[in-house]
Amino acid sequence: MGSLDTSREQMQDATGAVANRASTMADQIGQRVSSTADRVADRISGLPAAAQEKGRAVADSTKEVAGNMRDALTDSARSQPLTTIALAIGAGFLLGAIWKAGR
Repeated sequence: MGSLDTSREQMQDATGAVANRASTMADQIGQRVSSTADRVADRISGLPAAAQEKGRAVADSTKEVAGNMRDALTDSARSQPLTTIALAIGAGFLLGAIWKAGR
């Protein structure tokens, strides 16, 4: 039974590490999107008022979506880490295929 308990503990440790890494990555993505949205909002300062307002609304919506995505990824990573890993691998493969096709 000792080796089964050890294996179980190792699996729990690995699952926790994956959840933490996914949460960190989601935070980093959210910060990048938020930073980009802030830069866009800063750049529209020379535009007419109506365009500025629309630009700010888009930037705010983008930040909100990024926050929601970050929260969903964090929740998913903590509740279903193996599924999250499988989805991340699939998304990486898809992005890689699109990248390669575009070259």
